[in-house]
Amino acid sequence: MSASKYQTLVPEEPELRIVLVGKTGVGKSESGNIILGEKVFDSKISFSSVTQNCEKKTGEFGGFKLTVVDTPGLYDTKKKKEDVVKEIGRCISFSAPGPHVFLVVIQANRFTEEEQQTVKILQKMFGEDANNYMMVLFTHGDVVRGSGVSIQDLINGSEPVKKFVRQCKGGYHLFDNTSQDMIQVSELVRKINTMVQNNGGTFYTHTMFEEAERAIEEEKKRLMEQNPNMSSSEARSRAERDNPFIRVLRRGGVGLFVGATSGAGLGAGVGAIFGGVGAVPGAAVGAVGGAAAGAPGAAVGGVVGAVGGAAAGVFSVIMEEKCVLQ
Repeated sequence: MSASKYQTLVPEEPELRIVLVGKTGVGKSESGNIILGEKVFDSKISFSSVTQNCEKKTGEFGGFKLTVVDTPGLYDTKKKKEDVVKEIGRCISFSAPGPHVFLVVIQANRFTEEEQQTVKILQKMFGEDANNYMMVLFTHGDVVRGSGVSIQDLINGSEPVKKFVRQCKGGYHLFDNTSQDMIQVSELVRKINTMVQNNGGTFYTHTMFEEAERAIEEEKKRLMEQNPNMSSSEARSRAERDNPFIRVLRRGGVGLFVGATSGAGLGAGVGAIFGGVGAVPGAAVGAVGGAAAGAPGAAVGGVVGAVGGAAAGVFSVIMEEKCVLQ
């Protein structure tokens, strides 16, 4: 049985948490800027990833609070395993208690071999059920429209693309990154809402998101007790960037679980987290992580083991498929 759970969207606070993922140069950051209606993410033409660390920005649209998490290039092989683990952890912390959608950003006129593995990689990161909350965001819509071919015809004309879109249960949307027309954002929000409703009116979460949320709330409470004049929103923002979950990743937990999930232990580590098999080894890694962290305890330590397993899963996919990543 999957470790995933589904949590009800709270009506009093209509919020959509959006995680942007994809390879370098496909337009993730610029898409985030268009969604939020202002330039908040650094975006420029480059052969290397402009976004080096996960970033979170917020805005409002159509009565919703939009939270957008921009991630580094998914296929950046220059990053060490430890850095990948940290970024997965930051992404989880920024999107806790769980995202409403993983927007898989793809350049409409260029679908590469390694991008075909994106769904599998995200499932290794966030759990098998994550694809129920994935939507393909095709960029360069201006090029598509200029070619006189519809996006649907473009999809149907490529079996790999068609298969990829089918794997993402939220369907797809086309963005013109040269246009500030908010109609395309309105349509995207509508599609995300439809997908959320199809998933029972819930956002996606997983053991890792749940424990990260708990760590954030504990840190938020501590901050507000120490600083009575601090607002709840400021305390939350600070807690997302520095909490027991994040600290474990910084202070040596990384080495513990990367070591535990590398080499011969790789398959067991991934299985412990995502397959329901080998739960005892996974718990052992978590206990060690918790002990090393001190105050956070075994619960957060268990998350450390999970994040390590997620990173191991990413690298296992890369090795299995022998992808040339960039």
